[in-house]
Amino acid sequence: MNILIIGTLRVGGLYLMKSLANTYGLETMHEPVPSAAANSNIIKNKVVKMIICFKYMDLEKDYWLDVVSNYDHVIILNRKPTLEYYQSIYQILFKTDNMWVNWTWNEVDEEEIYKSKDWKWTIDFVNKMNVKLKEVSKILKQKIVYYYDLYYNKSSDYLNGLEFNPDLNKKLRKSAVKKSII
Repeated sequence: MNILIIGTLRVGGLYLMKSLANTYGLETMHEPVPSAAANSNIIKNKVVKMIICFKYMDLEKDYWLDVVSNYDHVIILNRKPTLEYYQSIYQILFKTDNMWVNWTWNEVDEEEIYKSKDWKWTIDFVNKMNVKLKEVSKILKQKIVYYYDLYYNKSSDYLNGLEFNPDLNKKLRKSAVKKSII
């Protein structure tokens, strides 16, 4: 079995990849170069996660049609563009380079952050990723699975029969603890 996850940054794709690999006894391939993701010999018995940014932004229709022909299951994964999502992208790109670190949003610096060029760049970057992912979804004639639905709304089968039971305690964003003076 070969499973392909195509997503944007910070949508739970790495966790989904590892979970599906564990459930189905497959290996993982995290963000390979585009030629490797399309090579049926390399991706055999693997869950492959591709991310729609940087090296995948300029890939054309023929590439996407060719690459998905090598997979038994294809999942297109995204998050709706909420403030929390923008903050998550900003955090990984400008505050830490460790994608596994637990973090909280710094409300103290919030106003300054929202005025910064890095914040504006983040908004633009997310919008570009979303446009490209929608384009890929249209090319592949496949619906986008949204983070919130996959992780929190268990009333529907978003993965077309694949088993996925997330541990929500493993979410990297943590709520800020309000300190009381009492």
